[in-house]
Order: sequence, then C-alpha cells, then structure tokens
Amino acid sequence: MTDTTLAALFALTTAALAGPVGLIIRRGQKYGNAVTGVIIGLIVNTPVLIAATAYFWDPAWWDLRAVGFFVMLGLAGPSLGRVFMYQSVHYLGVSRAIPLIQMLPLTTAMGAYGLLGERPGPYVWAGTLLVVAGCVGLTIKGKMDTNWDRRYLWLPLM
Repeated sequence: MTDTTLAALFALTTAALAGPVGLIIRRGQKYGNAVTGVIIGLIVNTPVLIAATAYFWDPAWWDLRAVGFFVMLGLAGPSLGRVFMYQSVHYLGVSRAIPLIQMLPLTTAMGAYGLLGERPGPYVWAGTLLVVAGCVGLTIKGKMDTNWDRRYLWLPLM
C-alpha cells in the first residue's frame, strides 16, 4: 500500500469514526454533563493510548525540551477542549456545533503560518476559506429559527 493510499485510508477512517461523535454527545447529555463526559472519555482512552505508546515507542523520541509542550497539549486538548465541545453541542445543537468545531483547519493553517513559518499553497488557503464560509453560513439565524442563542457561538471555537 502506498503512502498516499494509507493517508487517504486514515483520513476516511477518522472521518467515519468522528462523524457520530456529536450524536453520541447529544444522547449522553441526557444522563450526564460535560465533566462526566470528559472523565469517562479519558478513562476509556487512556489504556488504548498507553498500549499504542508502548507499541510504537522509540527511545530516540525522548526530549525533555518537549515535555512542557506536550503537558500543555494534554491539558488543553482532552480536558478543556472536550468540555467546550460538549457545552457547544448542548447549547447550539449538533447541526451547528459540529461544523463550527470543524473550523480546525483555519486555526491550524493560521498557527502553522504564524508560529511555525510554514507557507501553505493556494489550494490549502482556498479550502480553508471555504470551510470558514460554510461555518459563517451555518451561523446565520433565520426568523423562524429561535431554538439557539448566538451568545454560545464562541464555545465550539475554543
């Protein structure tokens, strides 16, 4: 299998597994809150991540300079990120929150440009702008649409 085929397979698998997340969150909120969801998610994911780390570990990867960055990532991603994700689904609904959460390409491209000095090509910027345009379209509130409040639009972006 070529690297391109493998990358496409990984991307499609990720999309297929991440797709139902919003629906599962909405269902689970009947029985718990955002903190409960984060704790259960971490308890379920930790053994899998430890096993994967043990399998793929290479001693050459250990670098004490990187520990601080990975600690910050561990605090922000699984804990705070999930709380904001669960709250955004609760207040905005799945159909608005999940597409706004998918604005990750915009923040990633901007971070890569500003912090890492990467220079994405025009196709990457065009795709990023199309994602943002779609998210803006989702936030337009019609006259008959009264079941959500614009004050909560910032939650998925956290």
